[in-house]
Amino acid sequence: MQKITCVLINILIVLWFQVRTRFPPEPNGILHIGHAKAININFGYAAAKGGTCYLRYDDTNPEKEEEKFFSGILDMVKWLGLYYQQ
Repeated sequence: MQKITCVLINILIVLWFQVRTRFPPEPNGILHIGHAKAININFGYAAAKGGTCYLRYDDTNPEKEEEKFFSGILDMVKWLGLYYQQ
């Protein structure tokens, strides 16, 4: 029982201190230079610390969202050479 407890504590310590960031763009327009800065900061910090960055679309305004903006954001992230966690 004590060995299982030690293993669980080690797992929790690793998960607790793992860096997780996210980039939450709204898919209602094309990205601009400010987005590129945020992408590099979020993905770069996660990569530097051995963590993960999540690309999560913010859907607070569904009337203005279009499929071309979803794919455009994904293409921009890939073009910048960054990888995301789904």
